[in-house]
Amino acid sequence: MEILNDYLITGKISYSANGEQKELYPHPDFRLFATGNPESYSQRQKLSGVFLSRFKILYQKELSEEELSQILSSLFDITSSLALPIARFHTTLQNQADSRIIGRTEKDPYTFTLRDIIRLGKRLEPILAKGPMDEEYLKKFFLEFFSVYIGRLRDESEREAVISLLDTHFGFREKGMDLETVFMSSSEDLTALFDAVPSSPGNEFIPREDADIIPTPTQRTTLYLILKALIQNEPVLVVGNPASGKTTLIRYLARKKETNLYYVNLSSDTGLEELLGGYAQDKSGKWHYRKGLLFSAIEEGSWLLIDEANLSPLSEYINSLLDFGYVIDGEENIWYAHPNFRIFLAINPPAIHQSRNLLSPALRSRFTEVWVEELTNLGELAGLIDTWGASHGAASGTQDHRKGKKRKGREKIISEEVTKRKKLEQTESSSFKRFTHFSA
Repeated sequence: MEILNDYLITGKISYSANGEQKELYPHPDFRLFATGNPESYSQRQKLSGVFLSRFKILYQKELSEEELSQILSSLFDITSSLALPIARFHTTLQNQADSRIIGRTEKDPYTFTLRDIIRLGKRLEPILAKGPMDEEYLKKFFLEFFSVYIGRLRDESEREAVISLLDTHFGFREKGMDLETVFMSSSEDLTALFDAVPSSPGNEFIPREDADIIPTPTQRTTLYLILKALIQNEPVLVVGNPASGKTTLIRYLARKKETNLYYVNLSSDTGLEELLGGYAQDKSGKWHYRKGLLFSAIEEGSWLLIDEANLSPLSEYINSLLDFGYVIDGEENIWYAHPNFRIFLAINPPAIHQSRNLLSPALRSRFTEVWVEELTNLGELAGLIDTWGASHGAASGTQDHRKGKKRKGREKIISEEVTKRKKLEQTESSSFKRFTHFSA
């Protein structure tokens, strides 16, 4: 940014082109604006006092409940009697995140911003337009709140507390709603959500047969949250512990949609070059620019998964793409995103991996964040084993014949553990309860 000092002092820009020194005088109507987040944000540098003194600095305060309510009312035709409780719930939740009432064990505190209010408004507007507040309306109303605000929370007790807070503001249970049943039924059949996600036909980058899975109840819950975001054309940040299935779920979705999925892992030495491209020499020694996978994905309308996204500051590079729908390559060409382009970031929580950077709140708030719950329920794990065994047919059958005693022993252990678990759970769906666990 300091290179702008020359322009701010002299009113012109000096630069070198092909060894010649040139000067550029901006158009009389040219105006320069700069925005910045607090220095406390991750991946932010302190600007010099000399540089800052050349700007008229304005500070944008946090918006009040009344202002958030007015934004909802004006943008989405939501009545003030409904907009104000929504804004009050939002600010209460943000205050709890700021004071670490929620997210107290996380290295990266939760952030709830104006972008969440706007996401919620976009989702609620078509629901509100359909008619009076009947039972179906209340179900959809609750589910949109869950998708935007609660699906990111990583702790079961905190999800319970926020559900109770939401119920306090809107009285779902007083109106006779069984919140656990509502969410369970919504994630049972995902066909309509699959069909509602637009996609471009893929080719060689469609995930192969190994991406096919039969989702467990826990995975269906996560898929529900991801699909809701994709329908709204929202970028998705999937957060989960190592081997929790983040990549598996995205590959499964891409295969179901038969669209290309480009994958970049930023933990590798070549990750940045794969994503953004770079210059490479040909056999004659000439240098040529080779575009990265990001530009292929946005041109085709394909999907892009950036794994280990908090191992590199590069993620900030995509802010212009997320805000304005375009990005500039190394040769200063402008690439506009195809309407079907979708982007995913996948990270492990910084609290369990000290080597992980914190994503800045500015970047993180641009994504719909989804927590990927680990599969630890014995019933679900046993089901996965059975599914895997059935899919391996004759090959596994031959091995089972040779090792019959071992297999029978293993099946007996699994069966006993599942029986014990079912007795503890009684008739409840433990996998769903583990993700939501709504308390009365």
